[in-house]
Amino acid sequence: MAKSTRGSYEQKFDRAWEVLLVRWHDNKVVNAMTNYDSADPPTSTIRYDRSARKRLPIPQPKVLKSYNMGMGGVDLHDQLLGALESALDSPALSEQERCWRRLSADYQSRYCGHCNTTTDIKEANFFGRDGQFILAGSDDGTFFIWERQTAAIVRVLRGDATIVNCVQPHPRLCLLASSGIDSCVRLWGPLPEGAPQERCVADAEHAAQANQQRMNADPMDMMLLNFGSRVAGGDEAPGQGIPCRTS
Repeated sequence: MAKSTRGSYEQKFDRAWEVLLVRWHDNKVVNAMTNYDSADPPTSTIRYDRSARKRLPIPQPKVLKSYNMGMGGVDLHDQLLGALESALDSPALSEQERCWRRLSADYQSRYCGHCNTTTDIKEANFFGRDGQFILAGSDDGTFFIWERQTAAIVRVLRGDATIVNCVQPHPRLCLLASSGIDSCVRLWGPLPEGAPQERCVADAEHAAQANQQRMNADPMDMMLLNFGSRVAGGDEAPGQGIPCRTS
């Protein structure tokens, strides 16, 4: 595999364990396993080509792009677990406290794409008759809607000029309320078929990637960037969020 063309990949499905094994040739051979994603259809990523002396697109298995979108959250989770394990060794903790701390690190599902680095909290809620969707606000002025079972992004909507903190569903009607830094609360309901989706973010995947970069950036850099954008631009136009840091 190491001698194959850069960007080539192979895959094998283990029926006994129901796990897909993917091997991809990048700078070196990268191995991945998944029980929910797939390698096809392949996406693309940019790599520097020494022979051409420029950056060129190469094929990339879909599962690796999904992993890269959420790897900041995975790395942060591992870092926090490491800190937690160190704290659990402290002799000052009671056995009950150690038990509580171990249990507090567990979760069943993880939903990636939104960003929370600027305000203290982003409200998350269930939505739908059977709670089949998950909602949460984001620092880029949008709120995300995920499918609860698969964690796939269903829709990204522009809810604020800067930050969306709260998203609440109506207890009986198909209606959402969102609020953030703007001096208004917005109500969201179904539109007629064919109506323009003015507040729908067309490229949800790009929005999620930009938010991931923002969460991995230095907090001081992001604070200065946000401050500078407001000073330079004055009052922000409706629907224009704080720029996310580019790679």
